[in-house]
Amino acid sequence: MNIRRRGAAIVLTALFVVLLTALPAFARDANHNKIPDSWERKHHLSVSRNLASRDPDHDRLTNYNEWRSHTNPRVKDSDHDGKSDPKEDYDRDGLTNIGEVKSRTNICVRDSDHDGIRDAREDPDHDRLRNAQEIRVATNPRKADTDGDGLTDDREDRDHDGLDNEAEFAEGTNPNDDDSDNDGVEDGDEVGGIIVSFDADTGLLEIKSFNDSGTVFDVTVDDDTEFEWAGDTDAAEPTAEALVPGTIVKEIELEEDSLIASKIELRPTGNGLLVARVAEFDEEYSLLKLEAARENDCKFRLLVTGSTVFEWAEGVTSDHVSGVDDLLKGTGVAAYETELNGEGHRIATRLVLVPRASSGFEEDDEDD
Repeated sequence: MNIRRRGAAIVLTALFVVLLTALPAFARDANHNKIPDSWERKHHLSVSRNLASRDPDHDRLTNYNEWRSHTNPRVKDSDHDGKSDPKEDYDRDGLTNIGEVKSRTNICVRDSDHDGIRDAREDPDHDRLRNAQEIRVATNPRKADTDGDGLTDDREDRDHDGLDNEAEFAEGTNPNDDDSDNDGVEDGDEVGGIIVSFDADTGLLEIKSFNDSGTVFDVTVDDDTEFEWAGDTDAAEPTAEALVPGTIVKEIELEEDSLIASKIELRPTGNGLLVARVAEFDEEYSLLKLEAARENDCKFRLLVTGSTVFEWAEGVTSDHVSGVDDLLKGTGVAAYETELNGEGHRIATRLVLVPRASSGFEEDDEDD
C-alpha cells in the first residue's frame, strides 16, 4: 500500500514538473509586475526589478501599457508609420492608446465595461464630452471640470473663438483652432447656425444654433430682409428660396427690439443644387458625417434611424428608391430635416439625396 502511494506521489511530482516546464513563456512573471518575463527580456528590461511604470522611450506610455498595446517600449514609433505609439489605436475603438490610459479603459478591449458603448464614446464624468473628445481638447475624461474654474469641460472654449468645446464638436469645427476653415473669420463669429425649417407663408425661420448647444431659435423673414453669401463669390445674390433645411447661416442681423431679420448671411454651397455632401457614413453607429458643399466648409453629424425618410432630389431619375446604401462618400444632399432626441443628438428625419455620379464632386481616397 505504501509502495503504491509512493509511486503515485512520484508520478504526480513528475507530472507537475513536466507541466511547469511546458508552461508557455508568457505565463512566467518573476517580478510580479503583470508583464511576462519573455517580453521583458526581448526588450532588455529587468525580470527581477519592477519596471512596469517606467517609460524608456519617453512617449508617455509606460512599459506595462507598451506591452498591452504590443508596441516597443524603446521606440516611440514601433511600426514606423509616422504615428507615435501613444497616437495608435490598438483595439480600433476610436480612442488612442494614450487616450485609453487617461480614460482608464482597456487598451486591448473596445468596450472595457461591456455596456455596448465603445470606450471612445463613453462619458464617465458626465460633462457631455466623450472620452475621445476630452483627449482632443486636453481635458481629463474622469473629471467634469478639469481646471476647477467652475465651468465644466464642455463649456470651456479652448481656442477662445466664442464657441465652447461641445459646440465645436457639434458643428464639426476644430476646438483647437479659432478659424477652422482659415477664411479669416473666427468660428464663433462665423456660424450662426443651421436652418431647420422655413415657412414661406408665415416667414418663420427656425435655426439651430451652434453657439448654444443646439438651441433652436426663431426669426421672422419679411419682404425687407436682405440676403447675401458669406465670403467672395461670383454667384448671384441669394433669395428666400435659399433658406432650405441644412443650409448654414453665418450671421443674422435683427431689427432693433425685434426678431425680424434685417439681413441674413448664408454660406455658399458651390453647387446650386447641394447644401452638403456625405463625408462618411458609419453603419455601426448609424452616424452620418456631412460637410457643406463648399470646400473646407462646416462639417456636422446626424444620426440615421429606421424612421429616416429618403428621397431623390427633384429632377433625379433612378431605378431604385434611395436609402442607407446610397450614403456613399461624395453623395450630394439637396436638403434634410432633423429633430433632437432625448439625449440631445440630431436625428435625420428626412434626407434628399443627389446620386454621387451627378453630385459634381471628384472621388478621393483621403480620410476626412
